Amino acid sequence: MNDGQLRIEPVSGLPARRIAIAATFTAEPVEEALAFWMEEIGRPGSIEFAPYNQVFQQLLDPNSLLGRNRQGINVVLLRVEDWQRFHESANSRRDLESILVQNTADLINAVQSTVARSSTPLIVAFCPNSPVELTDPALRKVYAGIENQIAAALDQIPNLCLIRPDDFRNYPVDNGYDPQRDQLGHIPYTPLLYAALGTILARKIHALTSPPSKVIVLDCDNTIWKGVVGEEGIDRKST
Repeated sequence: MNDGQLRIEPVSGLPARRIAIAATFTAEPVEEALAFWMEEIGRPGSIEFAPYNQVFQQLLDPNSLLGRNRQGINVVLLRVEDWQRFHESANSRRDLESILVQNTADLINAVQSTVARSSTPLIVAFCPNSPVELTDPALRKVYAGIENQIAAALDQIPNLCLIRPDDFRNYPVDNGYDPQRDQLGHIPYTPLLYAALGTILARKIHALTSPPSKVIVLDCDNTIWKGVVGEEGIDRKST
């Protein structure tokens, strides 16, 4: 991966923030890239991880790592296929889909409960599913429908930012999936994909924590451009 895009001037005088992360998979490998970029943009802080696969508990418990994070950023890393992983005893596709539907509703309710009681900014990231799972067109459609349902339910919530699979397309990584480590330690991604995820998170955190830009628009006729745009139009050439 050759990013070359994240070039943000450091912002001085801002307090360090705690970034609290809960995930449905082993997320610790994202720390190196995320810490690097937070340092680069002048906003270093602590990065802490909730216990493995404790997303719902972290969102619902006010005394959890995310619940006690009052001055930082909370992050939920979600891979929809992991809900299937933790219910391998499902006897049929219908049973599996029923589990996915229930988890979808539970996640929406948990996020809404979290944002109702806390003003801490929250990032919910839909992380890439494994290529093996996506070879099944029916399952791929189910996963996409779940992501869209969650995104629609959480859209327009203040202080909440969504990361969708399309966000990863700006950071193309060959062989981003690691099937061996996924099987052994539920570490589904290669170091480069974790680096891409850390970069995306840093961008979103910067956007969430930066004050809005203030712009003053002046009459630029015959200054930045030649002619009078309002009267002549942008397509008319000056004489």
